[in-house]
Amino acid sequence: MTCKACTGQIGLAADWRPHSRLRAPGSAGTAGYAASPNQKLYACSDCGTVLLKGRNTGWSLALKTA
Repeated sequence: MTCKACTGQIGLAADWRPHSRLRAPGSAGTAGYAASPNQKLYACSDCGTVLLKGRNTGWSLALKTA
């Protein structure tokens, strides 16, 4: 289940910094998720949700790859 901080992060513009519980881009917990060269994956240490930060698209929920 997505925590309140992650829910609030989704939809924000790319210039917003990650909330305090999101780990560095590409950290443990982001395996199995895909990102393009202009995107970064962040994993939440509280709920385990993986968020995607795109340079032009902002923050969104990352999707697992098949």
